[in-house]
Amino acid sequence: MMRTLLRTLLLAVLPAAAVAFAAKNRVAQQMISVVLKREVQGLGVAGDLVKVKAAYAENVLVQKGLGDLAGEAVLKDAGFSTTGQGDTIGPRQLTSMISKSNGLDRLIDIQARHGEAFDGWHTGCFWHTLGKHAKREKLSEPAALALLPAREELHLKLPDLDARTVVNIAHGLANSGLTRSGTHAEEWTATFASLQASLQERSDLMKPQELANAAWASTKAHCRSPALFDAIAEITTPRVDEFNAQELSNVAWAFAEARHTDPALFEAIKRSATMRISDFSPQGLRILSSAFLSIGFPYKWATKETQAAASSSAHSDSLRSLSNEELAVMANTLGPGGTDAGRSFDALAEEAGRRQLGELELISLAVSFASALHPAARTMLERLATELEGRSDGGLGASSPDELATLAWAAAVVHRPTDILISTLTDRLSGRLN
Repeated sequence: MMRTLLRTLLLAVLPAAAVAFAAKNRVAQQMISVVLKREVQGLGVAGDLVKVKAAYAENVLVQKGLGDLAGEAVLKDAGFSTTGQGDTIGPRQLTSMISKSNGLDRLIDIQARHGEAFDGWHTGCFWHTLGKHAKREKLSEPAALALLPAREELHLKLPDLDARTVVNIAHGLANSGLTRSGTHAEEWTATFASLQASLQERSDLMKPQELANAAWASTKAHCRSPALFDAIAEITTPRVDEFNAQELSNVAWAFAEARHTDPALFEAIKRSATMRISDFSPQGLRILSSAFLSIGFPYKWATKETQAAASSSAHSDSLRSLSNEELAVMANTLGPGGTDAGRSFDALAEEAGRRQLGELELISLAVSFASALHPAARTMLERLATELEGRSDGGLGASSPDELATLAWAAAVVHRPTDILISTLTDRLSGRLN
């Protein structure tokens, strides 16, 4: 009797237990998503979204504090976003999407869809990539308008961004041209001023590359900030030897182009550059020399090292690729020298003879050739006199006192300057002395 009863009970219970066990086993075998909080060997690193069996997720990853089940709140806190099709995109995927975007339209679309999920890294990457695209394709007015929401989000995130990220944003914004033209240029200029203020506050924590890029971006964007430039000069001057050749060239160019003269900074750059002049490419040397020339250091810059580097460039086929200003800088950098410098001046004189040169370029070349006692000095002065003839303003009005004085010296070296040149020099120098 008892045996029959037990058998009946087992037959009734066992199927239900088997079904329950099978259902539990199926749940345990299901794949669910987990956001890792720490690196798990063979699975992923912190921040990764991984799919694992439910049992492993709950009994190992969650219990040991290695990850969290990927619910909506967890995904949002971890910086994940979703596509229009509901697919989840992690921070690293988002970075890849931004950096590999194939144009402005695609990049702006990524920001519109996923901008709220951008962290500091994504924000910097977005603006830097925008600048790269804008160098290849001009920003249209509709595209510029579409960026206004990104501008608002940038202002919200700015207090939490580090200096490196802010510099990358400034660099990209400068390359975009948004501060220089367009309907909303004034608003973008205000945004750039906010970036500059942020950089000024943390300038003492910036690395050489960041300092150089901050100065370069400010000048490129046509956004002058005397306070930021003063801070960069103060920090850069004692640390100038930490800057590589390109960074030194960028700092010198930015300060000179912005007309922010700082004698202590330029003396430090000159000293440091002279000690390692071989590190500079011909282009870098031209940029550096041009910077010194434009701020009134034109005849203090040439050294044996710079002369050797400039002489090597003057012998190459690269002269024809130089602008008129760069040709004048090259001659200025050579300075007087021996036979090798003489050959370089011959090449420069030949190239200058092919070109239509402006007043300031003729002055610079005349002085450089005169300092080397090269016969082309007379030719440059004669061309300058021809340029001055018939000028209603008399000419030489844009020349600095230093340039006028050195031009007078060059005229004396030539011995027989033209009457028009002597008359114009006399008038200009008399006016400056009064």
